[in-house]
Amino acid sequence: MVTPESAEQAATVETDIEEPDVFISVYGGKKDEVDKSFKRNLNIQGAHSYHTWISVSLLKRFGNFFSGSVESAAGVTDMLLVIAAAAIIVGFFFLWQFVIFFIVIFVLTLFSGGVVLKFVKGTFIETRSSELDPSSFDTFVQEQIKNGCFVNLRVPTDYSTKPFTGRAVRATKLFTGGIYLSLLVATLFTVMELLSFIFFQSWLTDVAILAAYGLSFLAGVFVMDIGILYRRHITSTLPHDIGG
Repeated sequence: MVTPESAEQAATVETDIEEPDVFISVYGGKKDEVDKSFKRNLNIQGAHSYHTWISVSLLKRFGNFFSGSVESAAGVTDMLLVIAAAAIIVGFFFLWQFVIFFIVIFVLTLFSGGVVLKFVKGTFIETRSSELDPSSFDTFVQEQIKNGCFVNLRVPTDYSTKPFTGRAVRATKLFTGGIYLSLLVATLFTVMELLSFIFFQSWLTDVAILAAYGLSFLAGVFVMDIGILYRRHITSTLPHDIGG
């Protein structure tokens, strides 16, 4: 006999099983082509994919943070402060996303010979590790790397990948890590300049500080280029009949 308690437990277990725990990022290429390659190699029906250059994960974190802040707000004043803080942070996020982001990407495009443009053409796939066969996924990764893409993977700690997938992910992490470092440096530099102008009515012009920011930015470029070269190296080890 099925009791309400057992039905609830079964529903909870089913929900847990359905929850995606694998997050795949493919930088470069068209979404339709990535989706076709993924379905052809893995044949997973429940996978969800989307294509965007906006930092969706960061927006989700903002949403979770302000959701908890609103729930804990005790009165009208607290609520107004939370709303004001949310407006300022979201406003800066869009300033960062539409101004700083594109300026940095433009500069990095010059340093990378155009390769960084792949970073703004991201296809993101969410699925479940229980349905992700390592061998089939390795073939999918090989196809994407052969086609000039970068592939990143976030999986549970008990999920093991094939050696080529591991090398491809390391190359992508170097590539994206360098870009994120440059973005972080540019963001901090912009904040410091704005604070200097707001509080001292003058822009920050100290040569030592500007040199430190410049060298840090170039460090990001260096890490990014290592990732690009590493991806080219592992591409050269692939058979010619892989990819299109």
